[in-house]
Amino acid sequence: MKRLPNKKLTTQELDLLIEDNLYDYGGEAIICTTNNPHSVYKIFVYPGTNIPDRMSDNKLRKVSYYYQNDITGLIKPLSTLENNGDLIGYETTFDSVNTSLLDSLLTPLEIFSCLNQSKDILEYLATKDITYGDVTSDNLLVNARTKKVTFCDIDNTRVGEY
Repeated sequence: MKRLPNKKLTTQELDLLIEDNLYDYGGEAIICTTNNPHSVYKIFVYPGTNIPDRMSDNKLRKVSYYYQNDITGLIKPLSTLENNGDLIGYETTFDSVNTSLLDSLLTPLEIFSCLNQSKDILEYLATKDITYGDVTSDNLLVNARTKKVTFCDIDNTRVGEY
């Protein structure tokens, strides 16, 4: 079984990431770009702030599962993130040509294709005992070159008993 790598971030590194590399945000986390153009950090924060918060054990178990198992149609976790002994998030794959369905400029036919792909991915996930319950246009990534669909926000899924 592959063990999920862990990256330790100093408070200074974390502050700089949040201040200078904020890419996107959601209800429970922020996304920051990294030095690696092929990855981003998802950092959990206290609601309505940019103050890092602990990642739950349940979310860690799901992220670890996705690291250990190659699940098609989802972004891939690369490592966990730690600050002062607390797990605060994780690193995932990133492709700069991916945009959310919400922000993509697509023809009606392309939108239909993306939605069909999404349906196929959701049906595939069900065969793996995975439920993706947060299906929204901002959690669905569309590759501008290939029009291939990928789901993000993997820690908000149901995997088995998690």
